[in-house]
Amino acid sequence: MNMTTKDTLKEVRIVATRNGLTFKVDNRRYINGKPAYRFIDKETKETVLSNMNLSMALNNVCSGFIDSYNPANKSFDGVG
Repeated sequence: MNMTTKDTLKEVRIVATRNGLTFKVDNRRYINGKPAYRFIDKETKETVLSNMNLSMALNNVCSGFIDSYNPANKSFDGVG
């Protein structure tokens, strides 16, 4: 099953929100002519993960990496 861009953005944003992050397009950077994306800590407004295309962001969500974000120390604890 192929996901549309809209569905992919929705899924990534759901997981980001659940972990205290915001997922946004970075209008200043492009990867192969397409916009780059970044994850931002909702509390501090700091970019915690950036310079990725939508596919890379979805891979980070599906692998569980985004779920490993620890808002208390503002870092990723890693997977598993």
